[in-house]
Amino acid sequence: MLKYVKKVLYILGADKAKAFFLIPFFLLSSLVEIIGIGLIVPYVSLIINPEKYSSNYVTLVVENFDFLTTHQDVIVIFSLILLMVFFFKTLSMIAMNKMIFKFCINVGVKLRIRLMSYYQSLPYGEYISRNSSEYINNIQALTVSYSQDVLQSMLRILSEGIVVILILTALAFIDLQSFLLLIILMGVAVFLYDRLTKNPMYKYGELTNKYSRKTIQGVNESMSGFKEIRILNKEKYFYNMVVNSTTKHALASISSFTIKAIPRYFIEFILILFIVSLVFYFIFLDKGLDSLIPILSAFSVAALRLLPSINQISSGFTSFRFGGNTVDSLYKDVKKLVQREDGSVAMKEIKNKHFSSLKLKDISFTYPDRNNPALKKVSLELKSGDSIGIIGTSGSGKTTLIDVMLGLLKPQKGDILLNGNAVHNDLFEFTSKVAYIPQQAFIIDDSLKRNITLSQKDNEINEQILEESIVLSRLSSFIKDLPEGVNTVLGEGGVRLSGGQKQRISLARAFYHQRDILIMDESTSSLDNETEKEVMKEIERFKGKVTMIIIAHRMSTIQHCDYIYRFDHGEIVQHGTFSEVVGL
Repeated sequence: MLKYVKKVLYILGADKAKAFFLIPFFLLSSLVEIIGIGLIVPYVSLIINPEKYSSNYVTLVVENFDFLTTHQDVIVIFSLILLMVFFFKTLSMIAMNKMIFKFCINVGVKLRIRLMSYYQSLPYGEYISRNSSEYINNIQALTVSYSQDVLQSMLRILSEGIVVILILTALAFIDLQSFLLLIILMGVAVFLYDRLTKNPMYKYGELTNKYSRKTIQGVNESMSGFKEIRILNKEKYFYNMVVNSTTKHALASISSFTIKAIPRYFIEFILILFIVSLVFYFIFLDKGLDSLIPILSAFSVAALRLLPSINQISSGFTSFRFGGNTVDSLYKDVKKLVQREDGSVAMKEIKNKHFSSLKLKDISFTYPDRNNPALKKVSLELKSGDSIGIIGTSGSGKTTLIDVMLGLLKPQKGDILLNGNAVHNDLFEFTSKVAYIPQQAFIIDDSLKRNITLSQKDNEINEQILEESIVLSRLSSFIKDLPEGVNTVLGEGGVRLSGGQKQRISLARAFYHQRDILIMDESTSSLDNETEKEVMKEIERFKGKVTMIIIAHRMSTIQHCDYIYRFDHGEIVQHGTFSEVVGL
């Protein structure tokens, strides 16, 4: 349990200090609770034994005031004091609960932001090793589970634990024998509940997280492959996948909720058993029931407060264990996140030097799950203003080369020199000057303007450059047909656009950001021949001004490049001018 708590606090990070800052408020609320319960015995004695009220220690204090002349005056004042104490207790409990909710929700928000930032900064090779549903589940579901099931439960255990300890201490002073009886009954009940639910709750939490990921995965895959699934009539396969994972998630949730509900009713039974046992005890010892009433009143009021407290503590421990798998999963990522944050200062201090050259020397790279290398001793040099074309069959290593040049993949062998200096892990200085146009266009569910500029605020958008980018990418006629022009929302993934329209938007985005280096990874493959010629003609205008790397299948796309590299099985098998390599 201690190791588990350490993990919870580690994930909490800098907010640990704020969590400990809540403890004084827990103590204050608990003290008000004790004062209220401590006043019950003298208050009841004052009412049921008026002839003995003068011996009551609280009444003696109250009677020092001259204006209290009758027994009724004392009862009225005592009632008002009791009412004020419980009113203040109510306000303090509301305030404390708000503080807990606010703290936990804010922690959840911060954790989501930190994880999002971490996942976006992952090395490409590490990023693609995990399913996207895992990232979504961690950010969306696990952060909520951590902040509500785990962190909130821990604070509840702490706050209610202080209340229970102080109330039990007060009850021990009121009547030690009755207190010991209550402790024995509660101790046995808590021990049995803990032993019986400890392992199952961790298991149910693990199953809930597992099937939450699978549900997200099933929904994502069924939506992204909608056309193929519909044509192949495979809806049932994905439907069953989601139904199966959702059902198993529900079954695990039902079991965990059932276990969480047990403490309340179990504790109610224990408290009733205690009261009945106490009555039998007084009858058996022939103590007289009038002496039992004040004690029973105090213990009954205490029981009314102990019932929700013990229930919350028991449920808290249950939720704490239920979130065990959540904590283990988040702890792994947060630990890496902290290490990256600690080592990220030097990486951010990038000097914005002019790009002159990028040289690859004997670069080799093999994917973790492959036997054959994707790149084998590849050497080439890219100078400022050069335009190079890369050709080869599918799987020959073209895209892997680009990923290495962009710093997305780290080669196992070879050297990368940027402006003549060796680069080890960070190619940010190079990539900060790159506009990358992939084969599959990236479209967000927002307006055409936002898709080109990737800016959220209109005052950040340069309208003149936007218009020039639209003209260069041959989007003008397309925009005229849109109902709201550049402000038309394109839909998720550009679902209502053709492949060629998506690629033109990618081109416009590259033109808008005015980078010094343009990398086109089969970017014009979705365009018709005529449109491709027009686009390439516009791109050729930048020749010598912008450094270009063009991967293509069509020879017409690269015929104006300075150098051509032909790849086969991860190696450069031929290089030279267009006429030397292609032979046209």
